[in-house]
Amino acid sequence: MNRRVMKKLLLLAAILATVAIVACTSEPKEADVVVTLDWFQNANHVGIYEAVDKGYFEEVNLNVTVQPPADPTAILGLVATGESDFAFYYQPDLLQARQEGVPVVAVAGIVQQPLNSIMTLTESGIETPGQLSGKKVGTPGLPWNDAMLKTMLEADGASVDDVEVVDLGWNVGPGLMAG
Repeated sequence: MNRRVMKKLLLLAAILATVAIVACTSEPKEADVVVTLDWFQNANHVGIYEAVDKGYFEEVNLNVTVQPPADPTAILGLVATGESDFAFYYQPDLLQARQEGVPVVAVAGIVQQPLNSIMTLTESGIETPGQLSGKKVGTPGLPWNDAMLKTMLEADGASVDDVEVVDLGWNVGPGLMAG
């Protein structure tokens, strides 16, 4: 695990603990906290799970529930309405939400850059974004993915008009396997 990522995740744990401590009176009270992940459980989330496993939250009377999202496009809305206290989410979407007046703020950065990538089956022979011309490209349908795809294609001399973009939702693996 990258030390920087681990440090940032532990920083998030410290922030959660600080929020609990500041909210405490002379008698410590247990507080329930819901943290919604941005996607399926993956390496980006190891710090939060480590903090739960080692009992760091319990030490400051926090009962932390970590949950994957039912709909990854609705995560910021869960935080804005108080259904989730904290969430892992994507920088571009947060900026867009803030511009639209959604009452959410960033409290920690977990990764230094977006984790978008283009994946193909080995047997496809595709090694560069430009080789996607004439192909179907599945995305999870998040608002900024089209811009990222456009940038990757144009950097390799292709255009988003050269591919068929298919919204696969957030479970992109089966779509890739199905072709």
